[in-house]
Amino acid sequence: MRLRGPIITAMGTFLALMPGLLLAEGGTGASFLSLDAGAEAAAVGGAIASRPPSAAAVFWNPGALGWLKGAEFSASHVEIGLSARSQHLAAAYGGRRLSLALSLQSFTIGGLEERTEPSASPISTFGATGLAPAVTCARRWGRNISAGTSLRLVYQKIGPDQATAVAGDLGVGFDGWLPGFRAGAALTNMGGGVRFDDQSYPLPSRLRLGAGYDLMGGLLSVSGDMVKPRHRPLVACLGAEGFLMGRLSIRAGYKGGLSDAGGRAGLSGGLGARVGGYGVDYAAFSRGVLGLAHQFSLSYRPGVAAGARAERAISAELQRRARVTAESFHRQGLSQMRSGQPDQALASFDLALVWDPDYSEAAQSLGEARAIIEDREAGRHLASGLAAYSEGRLIDAIADFGRVLEIRPEHLGAREWLQKASDGLVATSPITGAAADSTARTIDRHLRAGTVLLAAKKYSRAVEEWGKVLVIDPEHATARSSISRARALQQQAVEAALSRAEQLGRQGRWPAALAQVNRAMALDPGSDAAAARLREMAPSLKAYADTVADRGAGLFRKGMYGQAEAELRLALSLDRDNRTAAEYLSRVASQRSKAAASEIADLYLKGISAYTQEDYAQAVEYWQRVVQLDPGHANARRNLERAREKLKIIGQ
Repeated sequence: MRLRGPIITAMGTFLALMPGLLLAEGGTGASFLSLDAGAEAAAVGGAIASRPPSAAAVFWNPGALGWLKGAEFSASHVEIGLSARSQHLAAAYGGRRLSLALSLQSFTIGGLEERTEPSASPISTFGATGLAPAVTCARRWGRNISAGTSLRLVYQKIGPDQATAVAGDLGVGFDGWLPGFRAGAALTNMGGGVRFDDQSYPLPSRLRLGAGYDLMGGLLSVSGDMVKPRHRPLVACLGAEGFLMGRLSIRAGYKGGLSDAGGRAGLSGGLGARVGGYGVDYAAFSRGVLGLAHQFSLSYRPGVAAGARAERAISAELQRRARVTAESFHRQGLSQMRSGQPDQALASFDLALVWDPDYSEAAQSLGEARAIIEDREAGRHLASGLAAYSEGRLIDAIADFGRVLEIRPEHLGAREWLQKASDGLVATSPITGAAADSTARTIDRHLRAGTVLLAAKKYSRAVEEWGKVLVIDPEHATARSSISRARALQQQAVEAALSRAEQLGRQGRWPAALAQVNRAMALDPGSDAAAARLREMAPSLKAYADTVADRGAGLFRKGMYGQAEAELRLALSLDRDNRTAAEYLSRVASQRSKAAASEIADLYLKGISAYTQEDYAQAVEYWQRVVQLDPGHANARRNLERAREKLKIIGQ
């Protein structure tokens, strides 16, 4: 039986519509197979050959399915206009090396008009339908390559006529060869074509090559594809995706080949959200004269949802244990307070709050212990400053009064005595030699500026200010004596920091030792002793960084990406040239994997351990990673601020 006139009309309408919608080739059958599957793919302009694995990958590159871990279900729906609708359904499971999937793609369009010649009204209206169920299999080969194939049955019905065909896909994915880089290639919809009676229409086969790269530590991903459809020119697809708080995605893209459709044809954009094992995606894309199309997708990973329940259980258990430990430290601190040991009590209360930042009783006890210590230290420095003032040692008096104000900024007595000492320093410096009366105010300003900097323990800048006085008056005795004494105080502070660094190094606590050397350099940027100590430590720092980097690489290979990143960042903070840390850190970023609750808990506890050992920089690295993985982790945020405050106190 030959195709009837109305069906020829419908076929023409159908094929004329699809190129504008889908970039399909003129003269092909089953053009609905060319639709971008899923809102995620549509939003990035079809630049999808190198997308991270998902169940929907079966529609664009079966090779990418090999990277999928666990089960995933996805469904998408798109309204294209002119009564055209398309759906994509997929269920996939990724095992250790082998992944399997079942999928179904459908397309319907209604309201097609039957005419045999030009007329005001059609003879009738009818519709067209397309269905394509498929089975997909993919396998990983080594650490960097995954390959897959799909077998698809294609069914197409136009009015009363129908046809079937068999199609196949081949795809391959590459990941991990270069840090943050992914690539993919796929040949899709290969087959003999759709036959209606004695006329055959080839399938919309196409070759797709694409690559993607992660930037800004995985917070931004860019991708690009080159697509060669059957009998049509090469098409470029570009896309970008940004990630917010690990759960939200913002996407944009552009698909070439639609310039003749007018308007903003080819532009696309969309949003995505992930909560537990559930995902929701939306895309809007323009097809010029055909208008704006909207696509929605839903996905579900049951393993992640079950993991969310496990995460809550782990979190509750961690919170219970943290409170028990915090109460133990709090009791110890109270005992130390009763024994007249406020310094030891302060440390105990501090650790209680690190374990449980919400422990209000410990916070109150910490405040009481700190007040006792601050009163004692402020009183000691005030007495020392008064003694120095009475003996005419004004620089020492200024340093002591400055220390009182550092402890108690509101201490009016210390502020008054600091002013008296500054006035006294200026009053004992008559203008002599080369200095003329007109320079008196300038010298006075430099002397006073130096005293303010000295009180803040900014020794080098204080010396610089007093050095400006010597430029004006090389014989200025007060400036000379002030510089000499400031350098002596600076040297004492540097020696104390380097001594502490040496002690920490002997204990193998290299991050804390490096923090003390950095403190010494902050106190005196030109310190030869600090530079020499850093050179002496360099081999040990490098060896320790190598150990930490190897530990991070091992965690990465186990799939524990959150802990791996914290270790790798720590390694780079100790040795910025550590190639292992740099390489694996980029590979961690390319995973963009949400860590399990157990891993976040381990990171959080490692931060507590580092804080307890006074390795505050290391604690910051761990807790920063916890906050990145779980932005709602309030305890990590509070402890992060606590550790940063400690680093500020020691001058790092």
